[in-house]
Amino acid sequence: MSDGNFVTVRANEFNSTFDVESAANVISRASECSLKFQTITGGRTKYYKIIDIVGPNNEFGGAGDGYRITIEGKFDDEVDSICGGSFANRTPGLQLVITHDEFEDKPEFDGKFLLKYLEMLL
Repeated sequence: MSDGNFVTVRANEFNSTFDVESAANVISRASECSLKFQTITGGRTKYYKIIDIVGPNNEFGGAGDGYRITIEGKFDDEVDSICGGSFANRTPGLQLVITHDEFEDKPEFDGKFLLKYLEMLL
């Protein structure tokens, strides 16, 4: 998976995780989301920015059986160590986590992070 820029997800898994309305909401806001992989034993990757979710389409050979989630850039080598390196060798209990990235643009956040950090060091 490393050096790749997309992951495919079975439509039945995607649709059972998100109800129809939520799935449509996630797809329409894909560019506002990130993903990471994690295992049931605590291993996890960094977050990767999603640029698009397409589907349901024929990712696994059947009509409308999958979604393709494309990320910005490429997956790092860490993804291979967490995920198993290939579909055939995938890690048991592997989970794909999709989060909605919310940004708050408040005046109290403007230019103060460095100052607060320096104050803590003094």
